[in-house]
Amino acid sequence: MIIGLALYGIGAVVWLFVLARLEVTTAYSLVGMGFILTMVLGALFLGKVLTPSKVVGTLLFTTDVMLVAR
Repeated sequence: MIIGLALYGIGAVVWLFVLARLEVTTAYSLVGMGFILTMVLGALFLGKVLTPSKVVGTLLFTTDVMLVAR
């Protein structure tokens, strides 16, 4: 749990660093890519099953985030 909290804190600091360097619209496009990365890493390292509906849903959500950011 402590490692998880530490990683969350690091993520918050990285997000603030990104927001200081990029426009908000560009930064939120990166959030969309983070959903894809999370899905792939979950499948590779945690053995999560990637069903077609999960993949399509993640891609649709990611597309939505990118369109709203633009």
